[in-house]
Amino acid sequence: MDLKLFKLDIDELMHEFAQCESSAFAEFKRVWLSRRFSYIFEAAPSTNQGLFMQSLYAHSISELSNYIVF
Repeated sequence: MDLKLFKLDIDELMHEFAQCESSAFAEFKRVWLSRRFSYIFEAAPSTNQGLFMQSLYAHSISELSNYIVF
């Protein structure tokens, strides 16, 4: 399963959200909707959906950790 395009979308989403300099969920939602991600699961495979979801979450979490200061 090739997730390169999903990873690219997530990378771009996180970069745009970081530019807002806000950690508010409402701002994240605004950026998400502006990028037209409402149908992100339309391209999900009909089999092995668990691997698909885990891959998306894993990449998202790794990207978030780049923007969150502990």
